[in-house]
Amino acid sequence: MQSSKGNLISVIIPVYNAEKFIEKCVRSIQAQTYTNLEIILVNDGSSDNSGVLCDKLAKADNRIKVIHKQNGGTSAARNIGIDEANGKFITFVDHDDYIEADMYERMHNRIDKTEADVCMCGFSILHDNYRRIVRIPQTYQENRSALSSVCYFKDLVQNFRARYVLHSSIWNKLYKKELISKHRIRFQERTGYNITGEDCMFATDCCAVADGGIVFVDSSLYNYVYSISSESKNMDRYEDIEFLDYIKKIMLAMLPDEKSTIERLIDVQTKMRLVTAIHVANVSKMPPPRKLNWSTVLDILRYSGSKEERISTLLIYFFPAPIYRLAYKLYSKGTI
Repeated sequence: MQSSKGNLISVIIPVYNAEKFIEKCVRSIQAQTYTNLEIILVNDGSSDNSGVLCDKLAKADNRIKVIHKQNGGTSAARNIGIDEANGKFITFVDHDDYIEADMYERMHNRIDKTEADVCMCGFSILHDNYRRIVRIPQTYQENRSALSSVCYFKDLVQNFRARYVLHSSIWNKLYKKELISKHRIRFQERTGYNITGEDCMFATDCCAVADGGIVFVDSSLYNYVYSISSESKNMDRYEDIEFLDYIKKIMLAMLPDEKSTIERLIDVQTKMRLVTAIHVANVSKMPPPRKLNWSTVLDILRYSGSKEERISTLLIYFFPAPIYRLAYKLYSKGTI
């Protein structure tokens, strides 16, 4: 049974050349048990049939609003969505992802009951036939009241082994629009291209000023669909770590006594991005940005919260790209 009560939630979806994905994405939002939704599709100058499909979906559902604009990148599209949003809460979905049917009902109930500023849930990362589940840490599950910004970031810094991936995504969160408007939080843009990691910067900005606190929903409700074909076109973005410097400044301002730990966190995250860049290069048959050294391998083995990332790092270090591609192909099919 669907629920139509509650505050309006604005769901912002930047759309670019997504004709293969957009209908499945939007259908998963339309199927939500929480129905008081405003679905904002920002067609960012698509050259395929995405714009036509968006208009078709809007004609069949008056909750859908379509904005057509010249191509300006994901950050600009999301910012336009924020400007057009009428909901008390704002959330984001990538055009090739989909969500579980009770995601917004559970997140709305949690954030509305506690009057928090941000609500966060777990999610799944889908690689072909392989699914990695990113769960809410047990310490968060036990904390039924809102967690203050300072306590949240202190935990993130001190326990970053498994926390950072959860924090860095924008689409597993529900934000109070008043928070975004009051602090004028936006995705950072540049002429010609987007800053790498602008989504993590946005999430960091929101969590840093969440005076009403941050709450959590235990289940993995968002499905992030990872596509090697799309990622390989932007492989160099993994080597752009400017956003990590930005996050480092925010954390140092909040937790000056944790300087050494914060610097360690940023160092490890930089190395994790290098592993991802080499992984994408190997699988897509592109030249890797550089080789791994043993120090990087040891840090990944020690600090990564992902078993798959640790295995990938060892394979990258010990084996040439052709063998790595074969291992990944077998793994993604669930055979190893």
